[in-house]
Parts: sequence; structure tokens; C-alpha cells
Amino acid sequence: MGTYKLVKRNPEGRFTSFKSKCKSIFRGFVKLSIVAFAGYMIYIAGGIFQPRAIATPVLFDNLTPKIEELKSKVVADIQKCESKGFKESDGIIIFDSNNKASIGTMQFQKSTIIHYYKVLYGQTITPKEAILIALDDEKAEALAHDIIFKDSKGVSNWYNCANKINAKGRLETIKELAK
Repeated sequence: MGTYKLVKRNPEGRFTSFKSKCKSIFRGFVKLSIVAFAGYMIYIAGGIFQPRAIATPVLFDNLTPKIEELKSKVVADIQKCESKGFKESDGIIIFDSNNKASIGTMQFQKSTIIHYYKVLYGQTITPKEAILIALDDEKAEALAHDIIFKDSKGVSNWYNCANKINAKGRLETIKELAK
């Protein structure tokens, strides 16, 4: 009996040979090599272009917002004490023992506002403007904040309420935290 070779046909109906098998294997190997090489190059390039860690320490300031909150709380507590429950819309005017009107929820006197606008902001304002500032909570609070935290004796403008809320002790704590 003779030797029979098993020959297969490809999907197109042609007989396959050893040579065509080798070509097919070689093409697959080339494709695989190209893909592997491209992957390796991407890997290398990724390493080159990756951000590197910087040795410089990064400082985060989480304390500043808390300090500003403490400052605002001091101003709010003085305002609450001075206004005795009245609101901006009530237009508070109370005559003090010195026969001068204390105006608004921060209980500013005209002369105090005029003085501090000159000292803190370099602005000369009229008595009418001072009254309008005193009656405007937003402006009065901003001025009070600047007086308390930019003038060493600023909190003494609210002597009784500053003592009631321990403003001087709280200011010392804020100064320590701000260092």
C-alpha cells in the first residue's frame, strides 16, 4: 500500500501546503511582534511622561478659614450684645450716658465712625454718611471687624459687651493661632 498524505483545503477551496502554512505562521509572528513592540514603546513613553513626585513639601493652610470664623464670631457676639435683640430694620438709636446717640446694631457713635474711616481707610466722611454706615449692618460689621482686628484698642469701643463675651481673651487666642 502506498503512503497517503492528508491534504486539507482552505476556506477558498484551495489545497494548503507546508509553504503556505509557514507564511501564515510568519505573518502572525510579525503581527504579534509589532503589537508587542508598540506596547513596549507605549510603556516606555508612559514612564517618561508620567509626572514625577516633587521633593518640595506642600503646605496646606487649614487654619486661616477657622481664624476668620473666630473673628466673625467675636464681631457677631459683640453685635448681639449691643443690639439687645433689635434688628437692623428697627433702626436702633440709643442715647448713652455721654448724651451722644449710639446707632445701629453695633451701637456706633457718629464720631467713632468718622474717626475710624479716617484712620483705617484714609477717608473723610460726613456725619450723615456715618449714620448711614451705622444703620447698615453689612457696612457696620465690616467696620467693626477692621476696628477690632486692625486697631490695638479697637475692642474697647464696646467696653461692656467686650467684657461680657471675654473679647480680649478671645483676641489673644486668635493672635496665637495666627502666628
